Amino acid sequence: MHSRSPRGRLWTFAITAAGRIARIRARILPLAVRLVQRARQSGQLRADITPTDMPLLQLMVGTVIDVARDDEPELWRRYLEIILQGLRAQPERPTPLQQSPLEIDQLPGVLRAYRPPRR
Repeated sequence: MHSRSPRGRLWTFAITAAGRIARIRARILPLAVRLVQRARQSGQLRADITPTDMPLLQLMVGTVIDVARDDEPELWRRYLEIILQGLRAQPERPTPLQQSPLEIDQLPGVLRAYRPPRR
């Protein structure tokens, strides 16, 4: 039977995982919508930010986490701070970033660690 083969089991697992991910996203999206609406209404979030921006910003920070893990594991904090300051509706004078930037000699190693997704 097809589903008992390793390939069949893998395919079944992938379909099941994709379904779970879709259900989780469906539950999280309304929460993100409310969060963004409340932040905009309170005047804390830029008016042009939408709920669909949030997963992509998370993806950006997640990518930094992945590529800098070996060279500078706390680097993601710097970019999250930049993003958060940029999301403010009325940014004040930027606060100093707590996380130091990469040294120039660290950059090649971090960039080499990036693996674009296969298509």
